[in-house]
Amino acid sequence: MRVNENNDTVSIAEFLKDSLNNETGHIYLRMALGFKQAINQGVVKAGFRLPAHRILADALDVTPGTVSRAYRELAKMGLVVSRVGDGTYINDENNRQRLDDEFTNVPATYAHFIDLSRNLAIDFGTANLISQAMDALQKDQSQLAALIGYTPDTGIDAYRHSGALWMNQCGISVELDEVVCTNGAQHALMCALMTLLKEGETLAAEFLSYPGMISLAKRLRLRLAGIAMDEQGILPAALDAACSKQKISTLYCTPSFQNPTSVILSRERREALVDVCNRHNIMIIEDGAGSALAPAQIPALKNLAPERTVFISSLSKVIAAGIRVGYMAPPRSLLEHVAKTLRATSWMPNPLAHGIASHWINSGILAAVAEQQKIEIQRRHMLVVPHLKSLEYNAHRHCGQLWVKVPAQWRTGELVLALKKQGVLVLPSNAFCVDKRAAPRYIRVCLTGALDDASLVRAAQCIAATIQGT
Repeated sequence: MRVNENNDTVSIAEFLKDSLNNETGHIYLRMALGFKQAINQGVVKAGFRLPAHRILADALDVTPGTVSRAYRELAKMGLVVSRVGDGTYINDENNRQRLDDEFTNVPATYAHFIDLSRNLAIDFGTANLISQAMDALQKDQSQLAALIGYTPDTGIDAYRHSGALWMNQCGISVELDEVVCTNGAQHALMCALMTLLKEGETLAAEFLSYPGMISLAKRLRLRLAGIAMDEQGILPAALDAACSKQKISTLYCTPSFQNPTSVILSRERREALVDVCNRHNIMIIEDGAGSALAPAQIPALKNLAPERTVFISSLSKVIAAGIRVGYMAPPRSLLEHVAKTLRATSWMPNPLAHGIASHWINSGILAAVAEQQKIEIQRRHMLVVPHLKSLEYNAHRHCGQLWVKVPAQWRTGELVLALKKQGVLVLPSNAFCVDKRAAPRYIRVCLTGALDDASLVRAAQCIAATIQGT
């Protein structure tokens, strides 16, 4: 669907007048009800751009403020999505939910699509690896018996040791007593946010950031401050400027394989970022989900500022998202607070899952699978490059996602919808926006979601052809 600026304001105004004349209650609520009826009856369809506030206000003889309230009510219903500078659009029926609810797992209705919307670990026989790990655990009945009871809130020491070993292999300098076992990286992130911030306090993050963080921050009623980025990642000067305007207590960022841009922050910029945080006394949550696949020669923020950085790691991008194993390394001064938060949110990390993960780490299986992931991701890049050569995008050969620029003739949401109609799922940039400023014209395409080469090539061809209009 190409951009269409010729919205039929007269027709939609006539339809809305019935609700305004025949219903009771506040005018803005009657307008919202009228729009809902128009959507349900097919008068306006997904991708339709609603009239500008003042134009519709003139057509209905109401105030622009009334139209604004009606549009906000539609957004609460999940019927529309709006962006500063780009307008308000009717949502696709499969996406009619609040923006902060867009962080989802497996949408059951998408079973027949080529799903390039999620960055997944490629399966290298994980089911067999789980079976082998269970066999190893069964050989030690005393150890197995310990896994079915309560365990320390920060995890069994042997499993914390495995977590420290895994972080060390990823280039993170930590000791056993600094590591806390968690039920996945999302759980670790929740514990970090609950430990470091109180309701109403401000969390800074890259302007484009992980949707799971955005959703969680909103659930915890934290304020979010989006920090400007350029092609090299987050701008330390922008964080410094933001600190002069508001009190920022914590920064969340992903220095290696940033989500969604795939950028790796340079050493110079990491050092500058740490300098800003030191001067303004800002704590850092470093998302290291992709660290196992990223080059290790650039020091992590945790290595540069251990006393103010909470490092988070998991196995989701390497071997198995469903195992729900994560690790976090907070400053030692926060260990007791983190332990209390972990106990309050899940009582303890899942000992059986961590037993499996520890077997993989200690035996070298996890490191070997990480190398397989890098090789396969690089191969998939080489597979799609010939089909995407006409497009502008940012990528790294060991990162499973592409950040693809959307040309001027397309609106990002309409392009995503057009691809979906052809059976290809991708994510628009607004899914990653921390605040309400206009989203950049990009889509995220994940190469790891395709089940086979033929599907991946077909999806790449579809994306290129659709964007080019051929």
